[in-house]
Amino acid sequence: MEPEEKARFDHQLEAEHQKLIAIGRGHLELQALPVSLPDPAPMRRYRKKKTHGLADARELTGAETVASELKNREKLARKRDMATPEDSEEEDDGLLLFGTPPRPCGVPTLAHRPS
Repeated sequence: MEPEEKARFDHQLEAEHQKLIAIGRGHLELQALPVSLPDPAPMRRYRKKKTHGLADARELTGAETVASELKNREKLARKRDMATPEDSEEEDDGLLLFGTPPRPCGVPTLAHRPS
């Protein structure tokens, strides 16, 4: 083969080789795509309103569950605060003072009635 023909042939061979490399890379990218079905959406989970009682009683929704858990946590925190006072100091009249948050100065406070 003449040098000019050989250079043209080498150039064509290199171009075809680059095309095959690009095709191989494309196949590797396609292999990374998932082929199976997507995971199903998770079912809603409900919690029984009461652990005892009617079997056909309605269950709590997510918001109701969160509200009841928050209420239970607050109740436990109040019991814990009452059981272990932070700053229990005995005064002359024998009263125990439990830790209460300080009141802001200069701000009028309103009396709240429990509902």
